Amino acid sequence: MSGPIARGEPRSPSPRQVAVVSLVGTTIEWYDFQAYGLAASLVFGKLFFPGFSPVTGTLLSFATFGVGFFARPLGSIVFGHLGDRLGRRRVLMASLLLMGTATVLIGFLPGYAQIGVAAPILLVLLRLCQGFGIGGEWGGAAVYAVESAPDGQRGRYGGWPQVGSPLGLLIATIVFSLIGLMPGDALRAWGWRIPFLLSAVLVVVGLYMRRNLEDTRAFAKAREQKALTRYPVLSVLRRHPRELLLTFGMFSATSGGFYMFVTFIPAYGNTTVHAPKPALFGGLLAFAVAELLAVIIATRLTDRVGRRPVFLGCAIFTIVAAYPLFLVVQAGSAAGIVVVMLIGGVLIGVMYGIPGALAPELFPPEVRYSGAGLGYQTSAAIVGGLTPVVTTAAAAGAGATWPVAVLLAFFAALGLVAVARCRETGRDGLRESATGSTIVGVREESHVPGH
Repeated sequence: MSGPIARGEPRSPSPRQVAVVSLVGTTIEWYDFQAYGLAASLVFGKLFFPGFSPVTGTLLSFATFGVGFFARPLGSIVFGHLGDRLGRRRVLMASLLLMGTATVLIGFLPGYAQIGVAAPILLVLLRLCQGFGIGGEWGGAAVYAVESAPDGQRGRYGGWPQVGSPLGLLIATIVFSLIGLMPGDALRAWGWRIPFLLSAVLVVVGLYMRRNLEDTRAFAKAREQKALTRYPVLSVLRRHPRELLLTFGMFSATSGGFYMFVTFIPAYGNTTVHAPKPALFGGLLAFAVAELLAVIIATRLTDRVGRRPVFLGCAIFTIVAAYPLFLVVQAGSAAGIVVVMLIGGVLIGVMYGIPGALAPELFPPEVRYSGAGLGYQTSAAIVGGLTPVVTTAAAAGAGATWPVAVLLAFFAALGLVAVARCRETGRDGLRESATGSTIVGVREESHVPGH
């Protein structure tokens, strides 16, 4: 157990403070991100790429959606460097402000009919800013939560940033469901802007909640011991490549799977099987609620039985269920789509919630922000960023959804292999410094590179 807190050292925040600090930012970040994804699947094709077929316009709007993903690793490098050098607090404020500003500006953006080719160019630039901001947000929120957790509760604490994803999706879906009731002309003219402009209110709330945030004891201890490294990302690449690859792999299951459910299925349902829009929005709501509950339950369960068995069991079930699920989507039944989205929310929620603690636990504090963030955001860029475009094109080319099912099973298999190669961290203490001493737990251990 850790000793008394030294004078001037940050006090451990209460569970409520940790939940609020780590949840509010990721909720806002993911609300912004999901608002863009929903707009890309429903209205951006006509607004910014007129004159194309519905499928081609959707592909082009998804391409702009994917651009933001490729800015996320860069954001994780820059914000991770600052977070591991200067502390978690300042970076969490900056990442939130950047993405919120970009989202609000999208709400003011003219369409192709007003300014021509400049419209999609500006859209891409603002999308890059969104991706850069979220690239720094998740790593800071997850690391702050895990480093603040008491012994035996890191799974629960690490789950709070993960709850922000379904909660943000839930809020964005409700907002889009309401504006979807508007007449088509009004929706395309100005109604789609409402979700983006509302982000200004959410960002102000988020900044207010984080104003008195203190750095964690783990970071303070590393700084006190002069254990901070000058170039955290280079240290990750040289000393922790295995942990980086494992983080990439475990997040591949959800980086791809999530966007199959929340972007491909609504777009496919809208343009190919012509499912009613209330069913598509209902499916998104079912997915978001199911994912939220699955994250909360699964992360608490991992503190009791371990991270690995819960993740591995869910990954195996996903591989088996992938083909039947997308056969139901292909059938075009409104009720079937809602059920598929509900099941998908459970599967993605379990596999997404666990790395919130597991990924930061793999790295020592001097590179924890950089390592966990870079592994996740690289997976998001390569797997998540390409998934909407690849799945839409593959389903259109095959005239069926089986290629999407194969991809989902493949990504789940990547996650399975990665987590199977991880050590079980749920019962170990969290390394407090470069020497490997623990911040919580029952043992002191020497640092072994790669472990």
